Amino acid sequence: MPIDGKYGNIDPEIVGAWLGSIGTTGRTAQAYEVGFRAFCRFVADSAYDFNDLEKRHVEEFRRHLKNDLGLAPATVSLYLSGVRSFYRFSANRGVEDVAKNVKGEKPSRTFSREALTVEQAKDLIASFGSPGNEKDARDLAIVSLMVHTGLRDIEVVWADRRDYTTSGGYDVIKVFGKGRAEADDLVKVSTALKGHIDGYLEFSEPLSPSDPLFASCANRNRGGRLTVQSVSRIVKGALRRIGIDDPSYTAHSLRHTAGTIGLKSGARLEDVQAMLRHADLSTTMIYAHHISRLEEAAEDAIAKALDE
Repeated sequence: MPIDGKYGNIDPEIVGAWLGSIGTTGRTAQAYEVGFRAFCRFVADSAYDFNDLEKRHVEEFRRHLKNDLGLAPATVSLYLSGVRSFYRFSANRGVEDVAKNVKGEKPSRTFSREALTVEQAKDLIASFGSPGNEKDARDLAIVSLMVHTGLRDIEVVWADRRDYTTSGGYDVIKVFGKGRAEADDLVKVSTALKGHIDGYLEFSEPLSPSDPLFASCANRNRGGRLTVQSVSRIVKGALRRIGIDDPSYTAHSLRHTAGTIGLKSGARLEDVQAMLRHADLSTTMIYAHHISRLEEAAEDAIAKALDE
C-alpha cells in the first residue's frame, strides 16, 4: 500500500507504520485502509484541517457514508473500523484519538432502501444494451450480479478473479461475507449472469487469481480494486437511466430486490436466507413480511367495504 499523499497531511511515517501493523494482504486489513483513505478524502473535500479534527468530524463522516453515499450499515461500520484502527494505533505517537467511542451503524430491521419491481429490474439490466467497451461491460456485470444474487456492494468490491469458479458442477462466485476471514460462502451464477460476467472478462486484460474480479478502468488506477463509492455511482447511474432518481434507491436496493423477487417468484424462505447469507432467518422474514403487508393489506379490505 503505497503512501502517495492520499492520506492528507498526516505524517507519512505514522501512516506507514500503521499500514505495516495491519498488514497488506488480508481483506479486512485492506478494507481498513480503504475506509481510512475515504475518511482522508472526506476531510480534504470538506476543507477541514487534519491537525484540528475532533470527534464530531468523525461522526460527520459516518453520516456522510450513510446519508450522502447510501452505504449499507455493515460497510459504514467497516470503514469506521479502519478510522478507529488508525487513531488507536497513533494515540501513542502524538496523534489525538478523535475516533475513540465513535460507534458504527447498527443493521436496520426494516427496509431503509426500496426494492425494484421485476419489470424495473429487467429495465435496469437492459439499460446497458450490448456493451461495446470494457467499462460498460463491467458495469453491466456488476449490476446484473447484484440483482441476480443480492451481493452487497462491499462483497462486489472484494471479489477476486479466483472467486469466480465452479462448485459441484455449477458456476458460482465465492463470497467474502460480512465478518468472515475468507471467501467461504457462495452464490450461484445463472446462465444470463454468466453471459454478462464472461462478456466483461473478454474485454479485460488477463487476470491473476488474486486480482479483483471487477477492476478499475481509470487510467490512474487501471486494474486496481474498485471502491464502494464506485459501485454506488455505477448503480445510481443505471437507476437514473430508467427514470429512478430517488435517494431511497441505492446500491443496497439491489440486495432488497434480489430477496424480494426471489420470495415473490416462489423461492423458499430458507433458500433466500442462504442466498443473502443472513445468519438469522428472522432477518429474511422481514422481506416476507413486507411483501405480505402490501399484498394482503387491511387497507384493501377497508376500501372494498367502503366502496360497496
